Amino acid sequence: MHRHPLIPRTRPGAGSGSTVLTAESAAPGPGAGAGRTTHTVETAYTVEGVLAWLAETDGAALVDGARVELLAGLERVTSGVAAAQARVTVAFADSQLAAAATAGGGQGATASATEDARSALSRARRARVARSIGSQVALARRQSPVKGDRLVGLARALVGELPSTLAALTAGDTTEWRATLVARETTVLDPADRAVADARLGPLLPGLGDAGTERAARQVV
Repeated sequence: MHRHPLIPRTRPGAGSGSTVLTAESAAPGPGAGAGRTTHTVETAYTVEGVLAWLAETDGAALVDGARVELLAGLERVTSGVAAAQARVTVAFADSQLAAAATAGGGQGATASATEDARSALSRARRARVARSIGSQVALARRQSPVKGDRLVGLARALVGELPSTLAALTAGDTTEWRATLVARETTVLDPADRAVADARLGPLLPGLGDAGTERAARQVV
């Protein structure tokens, strides 16, 4: 029998009811193939393990101070999940674009086509792929296609141009909405200036709420 990859364990010396989650390598289930199939099985085990642990987490065995700490910890996990979703979204989008470029390599415009026609076809192909990416992200996150496009845009901004904001989100020091505010307010900047603004904002984010984040982002633009 395979052990679950996420095992709640009592921390040595911790008080009653204190548990930590330890990640362990998940062996593939019977019949699972190598490579992508194995990774998919492991990911599924991990997600189900987290959900199972959360379903049993109610703080009943904790004192009130520990319950507040648990609430804060769960909020940080929510932010960390958002950061992971951003990174995975960019990896997925890049993979889809690369696959489309490879598939279209032998289907380019004919020699008699004008350069403008070639560009138009290229733009149309990219637009179709972008719509597909947004729709798939929206489906995975149970959002509308329009929201899916926005999530892809936010992910690209965080991963590609706002590393300090992404780091704060990854650490659970800010929220996805506040990261969205930073991305929205700095979108008018060129990449170099946006990087400077991000570097200035990143260290401030842990101490800022929604209004403070929006105000600080506007001040650095």
